[in-house]
Amino acid sequence: FIDYISRPSAVYVQDIDDDRNSLINQMEIKKMNFVEFINSRTLSKQQITKELKDLENKSGLHLLFNKEPKDIDLEIAKKQFEKINKNQHIWEMIINPGDLGIKNKMLDKNEWNEILNKTMRNLLRANNLDPNNIIGYWALHSNTNYPHVHLGFFEKLPNHINKYRPKGKFDQKTLKKFQFAFENAINEQRDYKELFDLKNSIWNDRKEFKNLFINTLNENNKTNSEIEFSFSNNDLRILNALKTIRDFYKNQKNKSYAVSKDNDEVREAINEIYAIKIASNIELKEKLDAYNNQINKITNTSFEDKETNLLKDEFINKEKDEFERQIGNAIIKNCLKTNLDEIYKEKKLDTYSYIANNDIYKDETFEGILNNLKKLKNNLDFELNRILWMRKFEALKAYRKNISTVKAKIIL
Repeated sequence: FIDYISRPSAVYVQDIDDDRNSLINQMEIKKMNFVEFINSRTLSKQQITKELKDLENKSGLHLLFNKEPKDIDLEIAKKQFEKINKNQHIWEMIINPGDLGIKNKMLDKNEWNEILNKTMRNLLRANNLDPNNIIGYWALHSNTNYPHVHLGFFEKLPNHINKYRPKGKFDQKTLKKFQFAFENAINEQRDYKELFDLKNSIWNDRKEFKNLFINTLNENNKTNSEIEFSFSNNDLRILNALKTIRDFYKNQKNKSYAVSKDNDEVREAINEIYAIKIASNIELKEKLDAYNNQINKITNTSFEDKETNLLKDEFINKEKDEFERQIGNAIIKNCLKTNLDEIYKEKKLDTYSYIANNDIYKDETFEGILNNLKKLKNNLDFELNRILWMRKFEALKAYRKNISTVKAKIIL
């Protein structure tokens, strides 16, 4: 049995540090399709091409229920089979997912190992066998169009009356359940990998946006002597928002964003600064668009596996909260280290009278009127962004309130 399932012309071999992503990448570099690639990974073909490392220690044989699918010495496995009692059963299985294996690119032995360990335990228990009392060996074959597993296993020790299981046949219903569970696990594995990749992409986009946003905030955090007297309308809006935030946190021991959750005025001030920064920085807006595109992509992705869909929804809700928290904390931290008190004290700014009396709005030449119109347009663009942001903020508050109410009713 061991010689047959581990024969070099059929058995699939893989480097220990390779995984699904690295194997798919190798396949794409070689410009091979799935079947061509797995066919090229039999031990006999690798002994010719020598693409893999440490080939002399690769057998393609693995121990069932091992955490990692390490290659097992063939002689050790053969000695295990030699010790088998003549009254023992040896069970043999061939597991071939067919087109599903191709569709889901089942070329990573780590994935096969994980799915086998999970599904075989349930099958054994369903047939009154203890998985912890089983010794099994498996090998992945890749010499056909469909990758498939050959598996053999037997009881390690007899029961309390020194007897092995007398019946060899497995219940047909449990085998059908095993088939369903195995196919479902393949889909789940694929879905989980896709979800993991999407999450990583979103985390990277959020990190890039956050770093750029903080840099944008820090650029404006100048000393008092560096701040010019000629403020734009947006500058004055930011100063007023800064004052609101600083006044609120002045006597707060906890300076985090979470403290302001019940203060709409502070939240609006934070959102005001956020909206102005986005509207006035093209690169920042592009980063935000990239992040939102990834959020929309994962939101619109539907997985076959129900559990993965639940994980996706949970991630989206947590990610939105985490984005809001990180950006909110960045704005608060920047506000608290800005020399706002000195600006107000030395410049004696009255923001609204300053806007009304500012000469930049009184130039009646053609060029002046054109410039004023551009400034007014920018202000209107900002105001639109601010209103849209506040609507999202209010909608999120209402959604959370409604969800809390529904959960409370369900619990009751």
